[in-house]
Amino acid sequence: MTRKTLSLITATLLLTTNTFAEETLKDITVVSVNKTSQSIKNTTSNVTVITAEDIEENGYQTLTEAISRTSGISITNNGGLGKVSSIFLRGMKTEKILVLLDGVTLNNPSSTDGQAFFEHISLDNIEQIEIVKGGVSSIWGSDASAGIINIITKKAKDGIHGNLVLSYGSYGTKKASTSISYKNNNFDATFSASKLKSDGFSAKIPRNDETDGYENTSANLKLAYHFNENNTLSLNYNYVDANTEYDGSYSVLGSNDPLANIDTKQKDLIFTYQYTNTQYQSLFKYIRSTSNRTDTSNSPFGNAIIGYDSTVNAISWINSYQYTQNGSISLGLEHQKTEGDYQYNTSPSTNNVFKNKAVFLAVNHTFDSTTEGKTLLEASIRKDIFDKFDDAISYKVGFKHFHSRFEGLTTSLNYYKSIDAPNSYQVANSIARQPLNPDNTKGYDVSIQYKDIKITYFSNTIDDKLDFDTNLFKYINNQGREKTSGIELDLSHTISNMLISLNYSHLLKYEDEEGFDLQRRAKETLNVSLDKYMDNKTHFGVNAQYVGDRIEYAYGTHNITANTGNYTIWNLNFGTRVMDDIDISIHAKNIFDKEYQSVFGYATEGRSIYANFKYSF
Repeated sequence: MTRKTLSLITATLLLTTNTFAEETLKDITVVSVNKTSQSIKNTTSNVTVITAEDIEENGYQTLTEAISRTSGISITNNGGLGKVSSIFLRGMKTEKILVLLDGVTLNNPSSTDGQAFFEHISLDNIEQIEIVKGGVSSIWGSDASAGIINIITKKAKDGIHGNLVLSYGSYGTKKASTSISYKNNNFDATFSASKLKSDGFSAKIPRNDETDGYENTSANLKLAYHFNENNTLSLNYNYVDANTEYDGSYSVLGSNDPLANIDTKQKDLIFTYQYTNTQYQSLFKYIRSTSNRTDTSNSPFGNAIIGYDSTVNAISWINSYQYTQNGSISLGLEHQKTEGDYQYNTSPSTNNVFKNKAVFLAVNHTFDSTTEGKTLLEASIRKDIFDKFDDAISYKVGFKHFHSRFEGLTTSLNYYKSIDAPNSYQVANSIARQPLNPDNTKGYDVSIQYKDIKITYFSNTIDDKLDFDTNLFKYINNQGREKTSGIELDLSHTISNMLISLNYSHLLKYEDEEGFDLQRRAKETLNVSLDKYMDNKTHFGVNAQYVGDRIEYAYGTHNITANTGNYTIWNLNFGTRVMDDIDISIHAKNIFDKEYQSVFGYATEGRSIYANFKYSF
């Protein structure tokens, strides 16, 4: 396992490709914090990095599965592979998590809540997944009040390299993926593609009713030309075409619903020019992202066809200057145009166009004392100028201190204000006389780490929250305050050829504006894993996740329908290299066939097994 929880100065890290080793933090770089590459040790933010090895060793099929064992994260799913998934980060809803793929925003402004389509993000050819916990709107703008999930695809290595992966498993799940890359002194290229098809199981309980299948075709192309060591021009293209069958909440057919399905297409194009020298970096980027989603369903009111389409064009120019060995400053200028279109059956479509200009400034400086240790200051401020909403200012201030008198002890503090702007669907379904505006999140986290153990306390308050009023059947800015707070505990320790990892999350408060507990959040989660490496070729792993109380309300009320928590799921993993260029792995999930629901009324995966064959060259 190579999940790396890296919120403070030290972490016990394991390299599992060939051998065991201690990685220093200076070897790990992230781009999620300040939009520029930086060492993980030079940020005060709480960051977790999930590597390609971690994905492969655990046989993760979806993004939600890959991040589900991260402290502070709770997952729900409406019926299995490819079905609607939600991520709650520190008790905050999915739409407050900014999801990026190589810097492209995947949050869909035409969807009901603006969340990204997590369920369709392929994990093939992924280099790492960066999870930043805590508000970072001061750098990234809207939709980053809870944090960021940044998915980074692999870069080409010198020469020609490639692989072919074939997978087969329960519920008639079949997948084939391939990638090939080339790199020389001036040019590099990477292409990857995958095709997944699963018969699935019934999205609604009981699981053995009419099956709800899933198909996904994904591709990624990366090209880069290096004029010299300072100048690089690159192009990145991403494509997703997915179709998932489901059982509608209001379907007259219940779980036996062969009609309901969602067809999703996503296309992203990125042009980047980068200039870099010893002290200065300039990054110019143009992004065009289109998303088309068609939802066909059966209901007592008749069949419905709903279309959600969006197009985002964005330009950014980011300049970073290292003014001393201990300090750097970054200035970013951005312009974004978002077009959203929503259509119900044959009624006239509702189209909205939003424009946003923004400027941000970030400073990172280290104060070094030979007697007291080092203190890192990280500060950023951003102004967003909207053409349809009130302008907004976001900010963040963070401190991290490395204690010289107590080797291995580090403490940190982050305080932030973040925003979330309305999306096109929310505006289309709002009250005309009550225009929507961005909501505001203020929060902080405090962390203490000593060697392999870390504990974090966090607190968030949301004002003027964008929400759906079930009485008005419209989106409004709530006048009350939503509050979340909790504790995260992380422990990772290596003993000989064995890695033991444990994390625990506990929500102390998760209240809506009326003081009621927020639904579908797990009050507590516990993740435990044990990974044994017999030699350089063979890996055994066992992991378990306990999910505590998790309530669900009847629609439009605070009447508790069910407690969908209080269960434990066990998984087994095995992988070995049978030849120099051939690897096989087997992954058994929910080995005790636990029956549970993460969303009331929707089915979950029973005991299942998946096998992977990988040929590399």
